Amino acid sequence: MKLTLSTPLLLGSGRGERQVAAAEFWTSYRVTVRAPDELILGVRLPLAPRRSVRFRKVGTRRAQAISKVVMALAYREDAGVWRDVRVALGSVAATPIRVPRTERVLEGAAPRNTTADHAAATIAQEITPIDDVRSTAEYRRAVTARILHRMLRDEGDW
Repeated sequence: MKLTLSTPLLLGSGRGERQVAAAEFWTSYRVTVRAPDELILGVRLPLAPRRSVRFRKVGTRRAQAISKVVMALAYREDAGVWRDVRVALGSVAATPIRVPRTERVLEGAAPRNTTADHAAATIAQEITPIDDVRSTAEYRRAVTARILHRMLRDEGDW
């Protein structure tokens, strides 16, 4: 399962339904193209075979907490290396983002501690986190790197 920039979101209201690509839905910090009378009716997520997907949310508490950092990691394992790697972040920037430099570090890499170290250092340099009432930019940078490192360690089972 992967959310790409072209993934359609189905919006609807009493006026009818429309589809919007994910890349066009989020326009700024806390701003979307959804009209006040529209609801998100659905998201089309194609299921890819043999794909692993992991998700982590960091907030002040477990339930009903506004996120400080959200991360999704998706990949498939092929002959001992990670392929088709996607890393997406929410609550870190003004809109949901992907981190292509970090994805390139992981693409074709074997699940090793050195890979996790390199990817965590890359993501910390790649992102430009926001400061807001939930958290500071530096907190988000540190936590994002730690979350990725932990996810990769868990996937590598070491």
